[in-house]
Amino acid sequence: MQLYKNIKHLLRHPIGRRNKLKSLASFFKWQFAQKILQSPVLMEFIEDGVFLVKKGMTGATGNIYSGLHEFEEMGFLLHFLKKEDVFFDVGANVGSYTILASKVIGATSCSFEPSPNSFKHLEDNVFLNRIQKKALIFNQGIGAEKGNIQFSINQDTINHVVFDEKEESISIKITTLDQHIEELNIIPALIKIDVEGFETEVIRGADSLLLNHTLQAVIMELNGSGGRYGFDEEAIHQKMLGSGFKAYQYEPFNRELELRKERSLHGNTIYIKDFKKTIERLKEARHFEVMGVTV
Repeated sequence: MQLYKNIKHLLRHPIGRRNKLKSLASFFKWQFAQKILQSPVLMEFIEDGVFLVKKGMTGATGNIYSGLHEFEEMGFLLHFLKKEDVFFDVGANVGSYTILASKVIGATSCSFEPSPNSFKHLEDNVFLNRIQKKALIFNQGIGAEKGNIQFSINQDTINHVVFDEKEESISIKITTLDQHIEELNIIPALIKIDVEGFETEVIRGADSLLLNHTLQAVIMELNGSGGRYGFDEEAIHQKMLGSGFKAYQYEPFNRELELRKERSLHGNTIYIKDFKKTIERLKEARHFEVMGVTV
């Protein structure tokens, strides 16, 4: 049953719909490989990017099947970022977005991943892609203030901040985005925030950054996970609007932005400050081949 669901999801993916044979071939190749290989496997990503993947890495394996696991958001990054830009990857996991930004585009990345296991894979992927000078990686979390906090372990992409003493966790260091940009004197043009419900605290620690004219876009997951901490994610949405952003949905094939009245409740929302400048970037960007499909 799970196999059927996976294939169904794959063929509904925008890349899978356009190249069913290649997507299915990649899917079954990985299904076979993970059964016979015990160690991580080096897989091709976009263009000459690569990443290590092993069984259980749900985000990374999604890139094997469909080329770009989060198609709209990753497509936006590829079309928006320029080589001279800085990208912040908050909740980088094993580094899919970091590889796209620093290997494929050549932009500078600051990538934050608090989980020691995921950070080790992020570190390996940065090394394998030879982007050590482009991708600055930090084994720490981002929040509303500097300090330490408990963090879950062994949950892959859904590791999260823990307040329940019964849940297995470790102590991690956290800082704020405002403190980080002050210390390094570096301002991102684009930020991706995926921290499993802790987005409220990340945004609370980014008041100055949100108002900085260099920051033009934020990709943020607000799918209700903040409820585990008692956070009102609609308040984050309103704060983004109050900071000069508007919410959009992106269609990479046509490079079109559609204004949203509300945030996405099931995935990521793309927040943009200057529509005109952003759409110019998107239209001018070069094309990319993803699993035989031009994006």
